[in-house]
Amino acid sequence: ASGSGGMGPGGMSGGGLVGGGLHHMVRVPTPWESGLSSVIMSLAEPDSWVESGGVGTLSVAGNRLLVRQTRKGHEKVVEVLEELELAAEEMNAGE
Repeated sequence: ASGSGGMGPGGMSGGGLVGGGLHHMVRVPTPWESGLSSVIMSLAEPDSWVESGGVGTLSVAGNRLLVRQTRKGHEKVVEVLEELELAAEEMNAGE
């Protein structure tokens, strides 16, 4: 399979390559995931996301948040997540 972009029988797959072909699994984000993504992108360097002409991307994969961003953008995402965590703790303490 050399030169064809595929893999030989002993090859390892990675990056979505399965059996010599590229396969994409499309999953529609839940409203919660979409809402979290929107909040983060609106508060953490809003102009730095692809949707605004920047380079940053954000997606939810299971219980993981996948962020591709500049160093400053990553720092802002961390700040937003810490603020959200504090707000959730305050809400839970008030119950």
